[in-house]
Amino acid sequence: MKNTKIIPLLLGLLLMSISCNFLTSDQKTVLPVTETQQEAAEATQEPTQKAPLLAADENGPQGFSALATSADSVKLSWQAVADAESYKIMVSTNQGKALTVIELGAAATSYEDFLAAPGSVLTYAVQAIGSSGLIGQSVANVTTPARQPNPLQVLAEFDDAAAVSKRIGPSGGSISLEEAGVLYELTLPPGALDADTEISLVPVADLSDWPLDGNMIGVVGIEPEGLALNLPVSLTITPQAGLSDSGLVRVGFSFDGYGSEFALSPLAHDDVASAATSQSGHLARPYPQSGFGDAVREWLSNLRPTGAGEASPEVAAEIVMENPPSDSARAIEQKRAAAEAAEDEMAPLQSEKDLNTARITRWLEYTQREIADAADCSQLKSAIDHFDNELRVLENYGTKVDATQKEALKNKTWDELTDKAKETINDAADNCQKKSGQGGRQVGGISCADTLLKNIQSGSSPFYKEFQKRMLDRYGSQGLAGPREKINQYCVTGYVMSGGTAGMKVPYAFICNINQPFSATGSVYGGSITLKFVPKPAPNPRELPAGGSYTYSGASGGFSLEGEGTFTLFGRPDDGPIKLEAFGPGAVDEHGGAGSESYILTPREHACAKP
Repeated sequence: MKNTKIIPLLLGLLLMSISCNFLTSDQKTVLPVTETQQEAAEATQEPTQKAPLLAADENGPQGFSALATSADSVKLSWQAVADAESYKIMVSTNQGKALTVIELGAAATSYEDFLAAPGSVLTYAVQAIGSSGLIGQSVANVTTPARQPNPLQVLAEFDDAAAVSKRIGPSGGSISLEEAGVLYELTLPPGALDADTEISLVPVADLSDWPLDGNMIGVVGIEPEGLALNLPVSLTITPQAGLSDSGLVRVGFSFDGYGSEFALSPLAHDDVASAATSQSGHLARPYPQSGFGDAVREWLSNLRPTGAGEASPEVAAEIVMENPPSDSARAIEQKRAAAEAAEDEMAPLQSEKDLNTARITRWLEYTQREIADAADCSQLKSAIDHFDNELRVLENYGTKVDATQKEALKNKTWDELTDKAKETINDAADNCQKKSGQGGRQVGGISCADTLLKNIQSGSSPFYKEFQKRMLDRYGSQGLAGPREKINQYCVTGYVMSGGTAGMKVPYAFICNINQPFSATGSVYGGSITLKFVPKPAPNPRELPAGGSYTYSGASGGFSLEGEGTFTLFGRPDDGPIKLEAFGPGAVDEHGGAGSESYILTPREHACAKP
């Protein structure tokens, strides 16, 4: 059934959408092509370190089995061992080193792993641990299928007239909005932005097709949508009525445009809380209700509509298994949210220090796996942001955690990270060189890797100062200078396009050469639209084209959209953002109209290979 409310929202709109490649005739579904998708397509998953396979022994738990329940999840089951006081699960991905999955109490005989690597051969081990140590270990193998994106879609309407905006620069700043009894505060640290940028918070007037089984805490649009940040920024959501204790788990979420690519995300970790058990110990839920007093907080690496809500662990798990987003980094975020929503309990612990140590151990072991399994720079950046947050919490614990175990956990995670970062940065630099001279193609992962390398080299935050020290200790100055020289030599500036008009948004699109045809994919209420631009090349390649023509087509809520028009570019290729203004007639089914859109093309250094 067609949604008639879409017609007034769409008439008069024109463009929308951007990817770096033209669509082929055999494509059935139009989805935005983001940098992380290109990274995933070009990434090779090779084990970085070979290690002996996990081996079973005769005293391990009986009946141990591993079943892939989706590309991103594996169900593990085993029979109880009489003298076991806990169980430890390990995993090796593609014959790589074994990493800890989780440690569970004596009552556990199953566990669902939501951080399983897709398209991989996994070897799991379950260890039965008794009072004197290891009782025995059993092993099971499973192969996960490749991930097939099937993102959720909600329907969002924004109150653009009530939006608040503020110009924030490289020195950082904050902006807030209070709407419908909820306060939203976005805080940008120094170095998050390269230049002065107008940041906006836009109220969401309505959000339908809500996919969670609990209430929504709040949601807000954040613009310019799709903007990639050098450092994570925090969004704090504070309901005036406080946070209810519904018994469900609090999770973050985000989506693109008017509701496409809805995906879960983890909330920032708060201070630890413990619950007394009948054995006079502490029984730790690894992820207590996330919140900062009467607020929840999220760390963002890109700007897009973001919110928080309540969900049961079962619904969070179902979304991971059935609705992976198209973007690989957001798929990692969704998996982490489901893992944190799980209600598995730790073994009884005798002190608050033991409880805190067990909790931070679980967080960092999750992050170690995310680092090891990262198939592209954006996935690695997601793990880096998690590690940064966990280190803040770890330092806040102070003496409330075991000091020896604290340092061992930190050092092991740093070692995993420095090795993976070096590999990722080198791969991106090599791709610059390989694609140089092939017409100016986008290099998957290079923009992310370039930003990562800049942050490490400059020590842009306390976290990155420590990152810099550990990289230099491990690889020396040439370990950073070598890939920097290669990136500077073989990769040149490209553009990220974002903007649109009321009812249509292009959240993120890459352009390598604005003198050649390019395309864009965007979000409209209830659907998507694709636009193809054909510029009139400038006589001098260092100048902007005078303008050109475009066509667009798409669908929204059962309606077909199509049209054409002209566009004009304003600015200089070598001097800051470029503005694109477009205008032309279009149609929504039998309804005709005309409209205009406005886009900003922001330079992204080293995003494309030399032509």
